[in-house]
Parts: sequence; structure tokens; C-alpha cells
Amino acid sequence: MRDLWHEQQVCEKFLKHLVRLYVFDSDVDKVLKSHKLITLIFRMERAVGISLNVNRDMLRFLSDFYFDGRHPGVDFIVADREGAERGYKTVMQVKEQVDYVLENYRPETKEMELFE
Repeated sequence: MRDLWHEQQVCEKFLKHLVRLYVFDSDVDKVLKSHKLITLIFRMERAVGISLNVNRDMLRFLSDFYFDGRHPGVDFIVADREGAERGYKTVMQVKEQVDYVLENYRPETKEMELFE
């Protein structure tokens, strides 16, 4: 049994990278402070105009581990082996989709000039 805090963190960082590159709304700073994976993926998808192929229920489940991992309490969640495997699979789905976006949708930002 273990928590899935690290899996949540990896997904969060991947998605925040995309938000930083593609979202230019006035409240982008608020979005970047969010730890809810669904919020991050929704805002990025809306900005790019696509829908990523990621298990949304698993993103919601992983989001719970951010708070539990930092502030464990009586409702602390631990994952069994199956849950841990699903967490890993979700990380790999997110990574695959992030790679797809980066390869196929060029952001309109000066930060990308660093890569040229």
C-alpha cells in the first residue's frame, strides 16, 4: 500500500508546462497555482482546441493525493497494487499526450525562441 503523491506531481508538472506555453488568459497565474489535474488539462485543451486522450477519472483520483500527501489525516488514501499500476499508466498517458501536443501544436510565445 502506498500513496500516489509522486504520480500526481509528475502529471501536474507535465500539464503545468503545457498551460504555461499555451494559456494566455488573464487568470493563468491562478490556474498555475492549481493542483487539480482536471483544471489544468481543461484549460490547456481549451487554449489549444483539442481533447487529450487521458483517463479523467484517474486524474481526479490522483488529484486527491496532492493534499493527502502534504497533509495526511484521518481520510488519508493509500493505493493498492492495482491503484499504483493505474497511477503509473495515467502518468504514461499524460506524458504521451504532452509529447503529442508539443510535437504538433507550436505555441505562440517568445519562450519558444529559446529552443530555436
